Amino acid sequence: MEPVPAGEDGRNRSRFYYPHYVHDAKAHPLTAVSLLSATHSDRLATRISDLLARQGGAETFRETEERALHLKAAFYDQFLPALDRVGAPQP
Repeated sequence: MEPVPAGEDGRNRSRFYYPHYVHDAKAHPLTAVSLLSATHSDRLATRISDLLARQGGAETFRETEERALHLKAAFYDQFLPALDRVGAPQP
C-alpha cells in the first residue's frame, strides 16, 4: 500500500497505519485519565498503573509482559518457513 505524501507537519501518513496510530494514541496524561477514556492507550495506561500499585504488581507485570512477548514471537516465528521458501533474508 502506498503511503500518503507527507502532511504539512512533514509526517508520513500512511492510509493504513496513520488511522490506527490516531485511534490508538494516548490522548490524556496518566494523572487525568480514567477507564472511561476514549483511547485504548489511555485505558491501558490506567489499568497498568492500578496493577503496578498493588502488592507484587511489578513482578506480576513483568511476568505478564514476558508471556505476551513469547506469544508475539511464536506468532511471527510461524512465518519463518515461508521466508525460507521464497529465499527472503531472515531477521
